[in-house]
Amino acid sequence: MIDIPEKVLVSEIMAKNIAVIDSEASIQKASQILRKRNIHGLVVVSGKNAAGMLTDKDIISKVVAENRAPRDIKVKDVMTPKLIVAKPTDTIAQATRVMFANDASRLPVIDDKGELVGIITVRDMLRIYPGITDILNEELGIKEPDTVPERTTIEGRCEECDNIAEDLVEVDGRWLCPDCSESK
Repeated sequence: MIDIPEKVLVSEIMAKNIAVIDSEASIQKASQILRKRNIHGLVVVSGKNAAGMLTDKDIISKVVAENRAPRDIKVKDVMTPKLIVAKPTDTIAQATRVMFANDASRLPVIDDKGELVGIITVRDMLRIYPGITDILNEELGIKEPDTVPERTTIEGRCEECDNIAEDLVEVDGRWLCPDCSESK
């Protein structure tokens, strides 16, 4: 098993310029910040406290897919209130395990005083340690297939007789229906 570097701390790679949004703000405002900063998630704050996360995925699934008006919906109504965090003193290994145990792609970084001091994302990890993808695949038990299974049939138009068939087969680089493939 490949080891995630235990000595690299979250504080060494976290972003300190944290994009936040007030829980009372509209989803429209949140979407504008996401677009302007070209990011996928915001830390939601209520007063001085981190209260949750809002991701573009939250907006798509809870606002866009339900055809709700973004200007009328508040961030607090869409955000994920369960805040999964890292500490600045955590190692990348610890943060990675927390991310994958919670299906998170970003973790707000909270210090011992409970203050938001940064954020760490999968992208940050990949930037400083590209080999981590191999580690994460191993952690998750993802294996690359030895061979890609061949697609034996497809649906489409026969390149010989021009008929539509559900079970075209490839013969000498051409897709043929069963009748035409048998005659070859």
